[in-house]
Amino acid sequence: MAVSFFRAKMIWTTAKQILQIIFSIFLSWVLVHVFAVFGVFFFITYPFWVLAHPSKETSLFKILIPNKKKAEGYKICDDSKTKKRNVGMQLFANMILILLITAASIGVLYGEKVLIERIGLLTPKETAQISIPIKNEYKIGELFTMPIEVSGLEISINTVQVDIKYSPELFEIVDFLTADSFAEIFIQREIRNDLGLARFSGGLPNPGYDAESGLFGKILFLTKKSGYGEIEILPSSLVIANDKEGTNVLAEFQSSAVRVKNERISKDEEAFQKNFLSSNVLGVTSGKMEFFDEDILPLESVLGVEDESEDKSKLNFWDILHLIDSKIINVISKCIPKV
Repeated sequence: MAVSFFRAKMIWTTAKQILQIIFSIFLSWVLVHVFAVFGVFFFITYPFWVLAHPSKETSLFKILIPNKKKAEGYKICDDSKTKKRNVGMQLFANMILILLITAASIGVLYGEKVLIERIGLLTPKETAQISIPIKNEYKIGELFTMPIEVSGLEISINTVQVDIKYSPELFEIVDFLTADSFAEIFIQREIRNDLGLARFSGGLPNPGYDAESGLFGKILFLTKKSGYGEIEILPSSLVIANDKEGTNVLAEFQSSAVRVKNERISKDEEAFQKNFLSSNVLGVTSGKMEFFDEDILPLESVLGVEDESEDKSKLNFWDILHLIDSKIINVISKCIPKV
C-alpha cells in the first residue's frame, strides 16, 4: 500500500513538473511576442513612470528571477544596497535590461518566422496562373499554336493539369506539343473535338519545378470556319505543389477571345502547313516520357466543376503564427529609421 502511494506521489510530482515546464515555455513564448511588440514602448515610458513613482523603483533583474532565495544572492537584487544606490543608476540598468530583452525578443521572433518558412510548415499560397494569349486573329484553315504557360510560382511544383474548353464549331485541336515543356512526364492527353474539351496532364519528379514561370506545352489548333470564339482554362485545372500534401496552388484561370476571319488561307500557305505537319510535328517524338491514359477522368465531368477557392483559403496554426510574426516584423522595420 505504501509503495503504491509512493509511486502515485512520484507520478503526480513528475506530471506537475512537466506541466510547469510546459506552462513556463508557453508563458515565455507569449512574453517574447509581447516584448517584441511593446518593448520599445516600455523603454520610452519607463523613465516617466520612475519619475512619477521614484519610491517604487526596484531592480527588474530581481523580478525576472522567480526564486527569491536565489535572487537575494545577487548584489544587484540586494534591497539594502538598492536603497543606497543612486536611482538614476538603477534606472539606467533597468533600461539597458529592457532594451536587451526587446532586442532578443525581436531576434527570436524573426528566427521563428524564418524557421516556419524553411521547414515547410506553411500552406502554399494560391499564386499560380495558367496563361494563354488574350487576343488572336486567324484565317479559315490556318494552324496556330497556343502556348500554355504557368507563372506566379512561389513554391516548386510537380504536377500540372490543364483543362481547356473551346468552340468546336470554329476550332479543332490537332496536337499537344511538349518538346519545349518544363515537364518531363506526361500521363494524359485527351482531346474531344466533338465537345470542344481537352485535358493535358504532366509533371516531373521531386524536387519538382522551382522557377517562377515556365512553358507547360503548346496546343496546336486548326480553324474550321469564320466567326468569334473563346478558348478558356477551366476551374478543374490543377497546379500541384511539391509539398507532399498535393496542394493545388492555382489561383487564376484565363480565357482568350479568338476571331476567325472570313478569309481562307492560300494554297501556298496550305501546302506549307501540310509540309510542316508531316516533317516537324506529327509523328515526331518530343523526347519526353509519355504514358497517355485517356480514361483517368471523363472529360464530360469537367463541365460541372466550379471554383472551390473558398474551401482552399483556410489557414492552419503555422500560417496564422507566420502572419502574426510577419506583421510585427513589418511594423518594427517601418519604425526603425533608415540610415
